[in-house]
Amino acid sequence: MVGCGNLIRGDDAAGPVLVRLLAERGVPDGVRLVDGGTAGMDVAFAMRGACRAIVVDASRVGVPAGTVHRVPGEALVDLRPPEGNLHRFRWDQALGFAQWLLGADYPQDVTVWLVEGRVRRSSPAHR
Repeated sequence: MVGCGNLIRGDDAAGPVLVRLLAERGVPDGVRLVDGGTAGMDVAFAMRGACRAIVVDASRVGVPAGTVHRVPGEALVDLRPPEGNLHRFRWDQALGFAQWLLGADYPQDVTVWLVEGRVRRSSPAHR
């Protein structure tokens, strides 16, 4: 399981926080937990040779905070690698990069779970 997100950006840390919670509780043999953080290239390399991968990241699609979405499998086919700035991968770009980079070593079964973050309103003093 790969948890994506930024620990210092509040709700964006859903993936890494889940990885840490699971690590504390323990996982079955053969399960590898990876804090993918914000490094999309690391996500791709972490998936090399795995049969199955689960990716968890935060989302902002306008539904109530805490809502969990499972991305349909057909949305995970033929994803494009990022263009331009390679330091700001989104989960879909990381998977597109992994498909391109890993070829036959890309997992046959990939599931993506997105957790809706809470939109924080800044106070007038912070605008």
